[in-house]
Amino acid sequence: MRPEDILILYTFNSLRTIARVREYPLSALRRSELISALAERLFDPSELQRMLALLGERERATLIAVVEAGGRLASDELAHFLLEQGVVESVGPARPRETIDRIAPTTRRFDEICARLTAYGLLFSEPKAGGTLAGPHDLSPGQVLFVPGPVFDLVRRLEQAPAAEQPSRPAQDAHQSPAVEPQIRGRLIVQPSYQLLLLPPLDDSSLQRLREFSETVRVAEVAEFKLTQAALFRAVQQGTTVADVIAFLETRSEQPLPQNVHYTLGSWSRVFEQVRVYADAVLVEGAAELLDRLQVDERLAALVIRRLTPQRLLLRNGALVEQTLALLDELPLVTPYTTAHSRLQFSIDADGVLTPHPTADLLLPIRLRRVAEPRADGRFQLTPERVRSAVAATPDGLTGVLKWLRTHGGDLPADLLARLKIWALPKDSVALEQPLLLRLPADLLADLRAIPELGSLLGNEYRPEAAVVQVAPQHRERLLDVLSALDIEVGEERRT
Repeated sequence: MRPEDILILYTFNSLRTIARVREYPLSALRRSELISALAERLFDPSELQRMLALLGERERATLIAVVEAGGRLASDELAHFLLEQGVVESVGPARPRETIDRIAPTTRRFDEICARLTAYGLLFSEPKAGGTLAGPHDLSPGQVLFVPGPVFDLVRRLEQAPAAEQPSRPAQDAHQSPAVEPQIRGRLIVQPSYQLLLLPPLDDSSLQRLREFSETVRVAEVAEFKLTQAALFRAVQQGTTVADVIAFLETRSEQPLPQNVHYTLGSWSRVFEQVRVYADAVLVEGAAELLDRLQVDERLAALVIRRLTPQRLLLRNGALVEQTLALLDELPLVTPYTTAHSRLQFSIDADGVLTPHPTADLLLPIRLRRVAEPRADGRFQLTPERVRSAVAATPDGLTGVLKWLRTHGGDLPADLLARLKIWALPKDSVALEQPLLLRLPADLLADLRAIPELGSLLGNEYRPEAAVVQVAPQHRERLLDVLSALDIEVGEERRT
């Protein structure tokens, strides 16, 4: 697996975490540029030597265990092995985090040790067939962990080499565990006036991080920055969260934020979340039971943005969601609201025949089978049975099916539209009835009800809820024949 193939599976925040841990000034780049820049240096021998030298005792033991297993090991198996060896004390559900700013170097939690090794670029989660990560969170361990080839070869060689050839820990780390932000030296002061002061000696890693979410005032012997709503909003647009900013400031300054600063950052965060635009989101509609199952599926959990209603689930990365649903044998009708009619997938004629276009989506035939019967000539025929089934399976009913047909097939012929509405009717919604009606002046009805012998015989006043159409008796059989041809069922008990 190439470095690019590994890195592309991780979020922008996770990639920036790897860049910060490796002291690369790359976090301001776009995602594609960051992947390219990291890939060039991810497995550089000198870089790997330096990362191995930073490992703590438990991190090294975890990495060696995977290497000795051949470079690939199920996370459950690894966790229980480390638990038996006393390397870790806690094995449980992974905590949702994309940075390691709040993970202590001395942690004994299995998922946190794996997260730190991933941030070092030494241990990764193996992707599944659909291209999704095995784990629900990028830096947390997935179901299967693997050590990339260059790391595997170097660790094996060093483990077999004499002690003199082992990589030595940097002098400044001789009596302490490695910090999450390597080479942090000058103190950071967060003032109630929203000023950020970075005292000398200045380090590029902290300067780069502060520039991401604050305004630069001056950089001299002391670097001065200012927290502003505009600067923080730009950072949020690039993938940073306000929680990440607060965590960095508190960790880096080694002090809780001033109360007014903490409150203001939280207030700005709520403002940012009032309106949020997702460039590649997808809305999945379906039965609540189905969405309950999809929401907790490990292949989709990382893509879930939020559950809007019991029947609606909002996810990111529409293309990946569609691929994953196909793997789960769940292929819904797709309505791309941004697709113009110039990119129609099929044509519809007045007889209800759907003809796919040569450039149509490869998954279109599977979707068409939801509403139409396949024909021997490669086309599809709308039928009452398929239409009723599609209407029943769509949250918006007939409205949703018609919207999908118009989006992908264009305008519907008037005659076909009428038949579709008829086919979508529930059974027994059209029937012939022969009620016994008493016709009399309206002002006389109340008087008749007052007569005891007659009042008990009179039912409710007839005010039909449905449309009532008069049919001449001689047209009765012809009417039944035409209704039957339109596939409108009339109850047998009501035909006589």
